[in-house]
Amino acid sequence: MNTHSHAFFTYAALQGHPQAGWAVLGAAFPDLLFFLACPVNAALKGIGFKAAHQATHQNKVLHTLVECCHSFLFLSLVSALFLLVFPQGLMFCWGWLSHLMIDFFTHHGSGHPPLFPLHRWKFKSPISFYEPAQHGYPFMAIEHLAILALTSLWLLKGGFQPSLVARFLEAWHFPLLGALFFLLSLALIAFFRQREPLPSA
Repeated sequence: MNTHSHAFFTYAALQGHPQAGWAVLGAAFPDLLFFLACPVNAALKGIGFKAAHQATHQNKVLHTLVECCHSFLFLSLVSALFLLVFPQGLMFCWGWLSHLMIDFFTHHGSGHPPLFPLHRWKFKSPISFYEPAQHGYPFMAIEHLAILALTSLWLLKGGFQPSLVARFLEAWHFPLLGALFFLLSLALIAFFRQREPLPSA
């Protein structure tokens, strides 16, 4: 899914929650480093955006950082740290989690290894948010029509009441997020250790 759509739908799900802004930031966070690096690369090297996009992809340090930002294991560690020292910031992790889950099912050729750096396995979804061969055009059309429809409803109704998702998070508290990521990480590691290792990319 496009970065702006991650942010929009996260806000749509959590509108009415006092910390919705943290979740929106978390939903956009995994892509921010790459998209901030592209114009910087273009300016420093005096090249066009397309060339800067390719050069940014080929930067090994940046590539590693982007993979970390899309890793469930890395998110688990950050969530545990937030849980210990800044529990209010866990809403940021909810948004981050939503980004990784949506990306997992909407990337084909450009997916990220969810267990990075322990394993480089990637899931190639049959649906891509942009690749034509994997229904990219219909997906992008539906994605932006949904944004248009929700925006129109907000304008017509003058805003919505706090969402069910916001009330759920208020009721169940943030420590559940740390437990969720911990159990998810253990399950994924156990599952892939039982498989024959794949060659490193």
